[in-house]
Amino acid sequence: MQRGHKQRLIEAIRVQLSDIYGEEAARPTGFFYRDWTCERYTATEFDRPPMCEHPLYQSATTFAHP
Repeated sequence: MQRGHKQRLIEAIRVQLSDIYGEEAARPTGFFYRDWTCERYTATEFDRPPMCEHPLYQSATTFAHP
């Protein structure tokens, strides 16, 4: 789901909640959504572009110093 489609994203979240927790979870009494990539102290410029695929994570030993 791409940023800029907040209502579609909220609906997708509700569908997923209902799939996991049952129909009642699709009708919360409140709903708070925060795009953390817009928070200055939480995200960097590298977090803002939309992901096209899952990142390739490497083993921690790849970064170990000799």
